[in-house]
Amino acid sequence: GGLDVQGSSLIVSNSCIDGNRAAKRGGGVFAIETSSITLSLRATVHGNIANGDGGGVHLQKSTLIVSSSSINYNSGKLGGGVYGFGSSSIILNLGASVNANKA
Repeated sequence: GGLDVQGSSLIVSNSCIDGNRAAKRGGGVFAIETSSITLSLRATVHGNIANGDGGGVHLQKSTLIVSSSSINYNSGKLGGGVYGFGSSSIILNLGASVNANKA
């Protein structure tokens, strides 16, 4: 996939994670072990593909915060846009968009 985050924080602002592929999980972002992912200021996760779960973002025991950003046109086995597993949190704030993803 595009980014592999393990036990860390990732902040994506006014940037895109676009057109990545993962053989298993997390085409755009794969986050595990209490990681924190923040998408803000028109960040996009767009057009990513996972052969497993979480085409755009795969979370395992991690947190995703989306503010004024989008997760669109991703695909995966389960959770085309976002897949959360094992006590993960997904927070969609003002201006968040999760559209046209395919599972």
